[in-house]
Amino acid sequence: MKETFLYFANAFAGDDDGGVYKASKFLGCAIVDADTIDLSFRSNINGATTAADDVIRFDYSTGFKEAMIALSSAMNATNGKMQVVADSAGSVYLYPFGGTVTVTQA
Repeated sequence: MKETFLYFANAFAGDDDGGVYKASKFLGCAIVDADTIDLSFRSNINGATTAADDVIRFDYSTGFKEAMIALSSAMNATNGKMQVVADSAGSVYLYPFGGTVTVTQA
C-alpha cells in the first residue's frame, strides 16, 4: 500500500519550521482555541523514532468538525502522494486551514 504524506511549512526560514509526515504517523488533534488546532505526529528524526511527538499548530476558518473532515479526506484520498495541508511560506492551504504554521519537533 502506498503511503500518503502531509506537508506543513512556516513562512520563516530556520530549524523546525516545517515537515513532511506520513499520514500513518498521525496521532491526534487538540483544540487550542476557537480557531486554532494542534496536530500531533509520531516523531522520526534522523531515522530514529523518539519518545516525544511533533506538534503542528495552525488556524482553521470553519468549525472543528469540518476541519477534521478535510484533514481526514486529505489523509485518505491522496494515497501515495503528498498533500499540502498548511504552507504559510507559499500561501497554500488545504481549505479550511490557514494562518501561521508552527512546527515543534521532538
